[in-house]
Amino acid sequence: MSKRIRVATFLACLLLTALGSAKTWAQPAPTPAPAPALAPTPTPPPAAIADPAPAAAPVPSPAPTTAVVPEAAAAPVATPEPGAEQPATPGPAASASAELSLSDSKLDVEGFGSSGSPSRPLISLGLLAGAGFALDDTIGNVNAEGFGIGAQAGVNLDAFFLGARFLYYFGGSDPLPTGEISMSTWLAGAEGGYDFKLAELILRPSLVLGVVARSVGQPPTFTSASTGGFIGGSGQSSPQWAFYAAPGATLLLPISLLYVGADFRVPLAIGDRTYVAMDILGTIGVRL
Repeated sequence: MSKRIRVATFLACLLLTALGSAKTWAQPAPTPAPAPALAPTPTPPPAAIADPAPAAAPVPSPAPTTAVVPEAAAAPVATPEPGAEQPATPGPAASASAELSLSDSKLDVEGFGSSGSPSRPLISLGLLAGAGFALDDTIGNVNAEGFGIGAQAGVNLDAFFLGARFLYYFGGSDPLPTGEISMSTWLAGAEGGYDFKLAELILRPSLVLGVVARSVGQPPTFTSASTGGFIGGSGQSSPQWAFYAAPGATLLLPISLLYVGADFRVPLAIGDRTYVAMDILGTIGVRL
């Protein structure tokens, strides 16, 4: 009896188990929740293919009209902070002084009155006139120079001056028992100097080297009745040649294209006759 109960009980359990499994398989499986939709990724547009550059159109000739130049935009003005120290603005007097200083410095560099580029040579042509005093003993104490006139020409290379001059001194004369003795002098030479700026003036120390000729006109030779001696003389003008060096200085005042000035020299002649002279001349000329 108990065996049957046990078998029945086993079969009942097996049946219940089978019914539970069948019920479980009969229920529909739960549907999973749909995943959130992802935002579509924007697709970049395809790179634009550059069109080939069009052929340059012919540029029409501009009409003969006056071009209007637009005014430049004003730079922004910085507003100073309150309490900050403002820089001093130079006044008209300071600007004029700066321009004058710049002008003076340019003249110092460029030489005698140059107004253009320092490399441009400046040519000057002028006249000379004045007096010379020969400081040697001559027959009758005749001054062999006296009043003289001449001309000069030169070129300025920056502050350096190179030139030439020619002078003729009319000299003087003195009566002798047999006639009159006369003397005159001419000289020609090359000049080299250097220009220094002194306010509105130009000071040019220089040296002149050249030749000098003194012409002496003497009366004929005669015999002195009192002494029985002879007094020399040929009755003709005989030049006495010499080399000379004349150191000195020229002071010039440029006036536009003109200049005026004074020249002082101490010539030393060495040759047929050695002597020293002193020349004081005025000059006037033009700059090219």
